[in-house]
Amino acid sequence: MEEFYQDFQIISREEAKEIIDILSFGNDNSFYTSKDIKLFAYNIPEDYLLIPLKRNEKLYGFVGLSMPSSYDLQDTILSILYHLTISLENSFIYEHTEKLSCIDPLTGVYNKRKIDEILENEINRALRYNRPLSLLFIDIDHFKNINDMYGHIIGDNFLKELALFLLRNTRNIDSIGRFGGEEFVCILPETDLDSAYKVGEKLRIRWNIERHIVPINVQEKTGTLSIGIANSPIHSQNPRELLILADNALYKAKRERNKTSIFEKF
Repeated sequence: MEEFYQDFQIISREEAKEIIDILSFGNDNSFYTSKDIKLFAYNIPEDYLLIPLKRNEKLYGFVGLSMPSSYDLQDTILSILYHLTISLENSFIYEHTEKLSCIDPLTGVYNKRKIDEILENEINRALRYNRPLSLLFIDIDHFKNINDMYGHIIGDNFLKELALFLLRNTRNIDSIGRFGGEEFVCILPETDLDSAYKVGEKLRIRWNIERHIVPINVQEKTGTLSIGIANSPIHSQNPRELLILADNALYKAKRERNKTSIFEKF
């Protein structure tokens, strides 16, 4: 049995895509021998078995097993793999549930709960290494007019469009979240106040250039962005307070609309 477990290995779905495509098509075998596999893969030992990890018609991957022909362990192997497949399925379900708990279902970016968690972690890291961190609070100007005049489906599409725009125009180390309604938050690690202002202006201007606006009447266009900025450690080292200060800066920006404002202490 020791030799049996030494030769036990898992083949992932990504690593065995061709195997999955070929062997899972119209075939309900419990396992495949080296003779089956050698149709498209070479250098396979004669005593090799390939066993699909399948449950409820969903294929999670394969287990490859090199086993001397003297072993008569087919039932044992299938029993082990049955329990392994259940464990993998439960793992995928848990991972999917965890992802759903931190993602905004409409836009696909982080939700408020996750943003609060990330901000606390990032501020702690920034303080530990004496690094700056900036926070952008972003709001769509006159968003209520979009919903009132064009309907909530158009409004929802507008929110999705903004989320994709923010993801496309920020760094991998930045975190984007929907804080509520039409308000979004960008957490910018390693970013001082001047750089954060440049980021905010880049986002605001590029959004306008790409014409993410909906005409309401001759005097007014809606859909522009107002952005408020706060920085740690300059303004606050407390996550909740930093959010409040960035929101205060946003409130100032929204008085003029289509503007980027930095929080100012009075």
